[in-house]
Amino acid sequence: MMRAIINKNYLAVLAMVLVAFVLLPTRPASADAVFVVNSTAVTQDNNIGDGICNTGATIAGAPECTLRAALQEANFTPAPDTINFNIVNTGTGLCESNVTKTITIPNTNVDTTSYSNAFVYQGNQYRAAYIVTRPVTINGYTQCGSSANSQDVGSNTVIRVELRGATANQYYVGLHFASGSSGSVVRGLSISNFGRGQISVVNSSNNTFAGNLIGLRANGNAGGGNVGIRFYTAQNNTIGGTTLADRNHIGSVGNDGIQMENGAAYNQVIGNYIGIGLNGTTPRGNSSDQLDIQLGANHNWIGGIILDGQGNPVLDVNGRVQADPDKRNLISGGRGDGIEVTHTTDTAYNHIVGNWIGLDAFGNALANGEDGINLEDHVNHTYVYQNIIVNNGSDGVVIWAAEENQIYDNWIGVHPDGRAMGNGTYINNGVPSNPYTNAVSKGSYGIHILSGSDDNLIERNNIAFNGQYGVYLSSETSYSVDEDGNTVGGGEDASARCANQRNRISQNSFYGNNDYNAIRLKEQSDGLCPLMQSYGMQPPTFVSANSNTLMATVNATQKIKDGNGVYQTLPCAGCTIEVYLNHTEVVNAEAGYGVQGKTFVGSGVTDSSGEAIVFFNSLPSDAILVALTVGPYGNTSQFSNKVGHQPGQIDPPTCAGAPSATSLSVANTGDTVQLSWNSVSSTEFYRIYRSSTPYFTADPANYVGLTSTGTSYSDVDAMADTTSNYYLVQAVNKCLQEATASNSVGEVAIPLAPGWTMASFPVVPTATSLNTLLADRLMGTGNPASADRIMVYDELTSQYDSAWYCAGECVAWGAPWANSWLKGDFSASTISLTPDSGFWVENRAGATEYIKVVGNLASADRTAAVYDGWNMLGSSFPTARTPAQLGLPQTGTDNEATSNRIMYWDGATQTYKTAWFCGGDCANWGPEFANKWLDSSFGPTDIVIQPGTGFWYQNRTNGNFTWTNPVTIN
Repeated sequence: MMRAIINKNYLAVLAMVLVAFVLLPTRPASADAVFVVNSTAVTQDNNIGDGICNTGATIAGAPECTLRAALQEANFTPAPDTINFNIVNTGTGLCESNVTKTITIPNTNVDTTSYSNAFVYQGNQYRAAYIVTRPVTINGYTQCGSSANSQDVGSNTVIRVELRGATANQYYVGLHFASGSSGSVVRGLSISNFGRGQISVVNSSNNTFAGNLIGLRANGNAGGGNVGIRFYTAQNNTIGGTTLADRNHIGSVGNDGIQMENGAAYNQVIGNYIGIGLNGTTPRGNSSDQLDIQLGANHNWIGGIILDGQGNPVLDVNGRVQADPDKRNLISGGRGDGIEVTHTTDTAYNHIVGNWIGLDAFGNALANGEDGINLEDHVNHTYVYQNIIVNNGSDGVVIWAAEENQIYDNWIGVHPDGRAMGNGTYINNGVPSNPYTNAVSKGSYGIHILSGSDDNLIERNNIAFNGQYGVYLSSETSYSVDEDGNTVGGGEDASARCANQRNRISQNSFYGNNDYNAIRLKEQSDGLCPLMQSYGMQPPTFVSANSNTLMATVNATQKIKDGNGVYQTLPCAGCTIEVYLNHTEVVNAEAGYGVQGKTFVGSGVTDSSGEAIVFFNSLPSDAILVALTVGPYGNTSQFSNKVGHQPGQIDPPTCAGAPSATSLSVANTGDTVQLSWNSVSSTEFYRIYRSSTPYFTADPANYVGLTSTGTSYSDVDAMADTTSNYYLVQAVNKCLQEATASNSVGEVAIPLAPGWTMASFPVVPTATSLNTLLADRLMGTGNPASADRIMVYDELTSQYDSAWYCAGECVAWGAPWANSWLKGDFSASTISLTPDSGFWVENRAGATEYIKVVGNLASADRTAAVYDGWNMLGSSFPTARTPAQLGLPQTGTDNEATSNRIMYWDGATQTYKTAWFCGGDCANWGPEFANKWLDSSFGPTDIVIQPGTGFWYQNRTNGNFTWTNPVTIN
């Protein structure tokens, strides 16, 4: 009986337990869950698998949910879960919209067993701060105060959740997506300072990483770490996207920005800024390559093409695919290559399409330290098209022991709007803009094809303004060892490794390359490299060319090795002759030199004698023709140096004489200096020169570019620094006869120390009102007692007129006050700052400021009225001058109290420096006094009026007169 009672009680207790178990807050394995992180702690979940994110602690009275605990719960079931954020103030329990919440992972000297599991990568065991093993969406934009980017240029994204390693050298990945995590999404996070990489994806596919800052802090500053995003045996993942909100910024890591390797395939990198900060201009470059595709990564897309609703390419009028601007990546500002594609024949079928490489978000120069794109070590079937590749510290594109790659329809060294940017020594119109001075330069060519590179296509590219050759094929044996010290070509001998064969260079547009060579095929240099197959193609020769029949006959030859190993020159049968209009600036009589085929005009195929007839639709009357030969297997020659100059045919141009000089003017729009000049007849192009020294000559050392399509030039950001620049323009005709250089103009910087400075203009401004001249160049406030101000002295009334700059809170007041110069009663100032006069500036900013003004350099004597008494003057020449060199009258008395006097204000010491002219009876005192400018101690003064410095002249002996400041001084 007792046994029966016990059994009944047992069954009752068991039933109660089962009911309680059923009532536990669990969820079916197939249900989706949303976990809300409310803490920056790294504590793990207290009951993994119960479907509740709870560490066991509380935050402001609510259960604590950390990112670690949320991921542990999300990893427990295969359902695609969501992790949102509401990280609150621990005291108030409220979310703070203007505060960034940083989740910091302890460094390696702390026990991290509970923080991560180990994973295997490339045969080595690593750890991650967070490992994802099931599909999950992590959305940092759910944190209060966060917002995704909505700007077309730059980014206004606001990120309030940072995931950050405690030390950059810790041996951890930030977020690791392992097998089973496919289909995950990460948005709205800043991830930085992890020593093994910020994000790694291994054996996981179909993940999306969009709207994040990788390697950057939430405020856009450098965050550090090693490798931005790494894909390893990962497929169909997307970095970025086609909307503005999808844009990632990836930069400032100590290795590659993005790595793809070991079977990473069919991944997309679209719409990102790689190496560029939130404002679209600040370099946030990665220390190695910006993007590295290697070791068997294949079929990946960097950028992309326009697709229709069915996913088919949309073709242009020529039947070609079109780059999609919404998929464009900006890849700039890094220390190494922009994009490197390297290592093994399995690295194949990757597309690089429509990207800006070497430009910032506004289309201005932002260099990578080395090559724009580097294809190396037997990678193949890489398709590089419709990219802008400019401004890089070394070559635009390198092909190094790589085969069957295609480079076509790119802009290499020139912006599509015609700006000369170059690669190599022509960075940013002649001024190196690479932010990394320790970059190692391999060359400065548009396209550089090094040893062992076969069967590559170079077609329809614009290749211009590069530091040396447009396309350079080189065969040195030194290039048979790659940058890692490995022998290129495996077991091949040195001769085979030297060869570059069957590289087709066709229908490109070459102009303005620095060594005046469009194509350069380097001959053997050391006896170890044989004459390469490409070098067997000899530059063709014009037999005839007739502008009436619009046809030319061209002959092609090649060098072929006979049975005795001796090269014979034979007709090139079945070769294609391509004829171009030459870029006339760079014609040179030397064979193979001075030819830049700018415009492809026709082609023909040679017969058995090596002769081809080429027909043209039209030709200019002054056409200069050049040609190249493409062999049956693609081997391409250098350009010919023949231009069809026989009587009655297409002759070299004739010119009546050099063009007239242009008249140059200058203005500024914001920080950009705008040059413009009149069109001069018979001019082929205009050369632009710039120097930091006034009155310079049109010397090649000062050359910054040319234009053949207009009469203007923009020097971007020239007004943004504290230096001065001066400009000349020179017209050149088609015979390369040069006009006399234009008049000189300049933009000058005038330093203003804190306090008062007496200034003047060392150029002749084109406008004189305060709002036009100075705009917002000085510091303003909403109070005339604290804003910078200007005072001008009226010699006739002996009174001052003053104005102050209304800014700061004035902006909210609107017109006519906002960002304007006002009188003391808040009405608009009518002050004009005239040449040859001085004016006072009071700098209240507390640090040195600079006025920058544009104008003409005076080319003749300057005159100004000087009245009896005090006059505030200024020299309109950008050269330092003594009082005598200023042309002031050399008259005075023997008494400082009655003699003429000059005074200028030393802004650094806030004191006057003075001199008086010792005349009259001073002649009796001796040569050290007679007719000299003396100080108050009767000592000879060394006063020199620097450019931009105003000065007082007290006229006591001459009456009213006209001051003549001479253009030429002794």
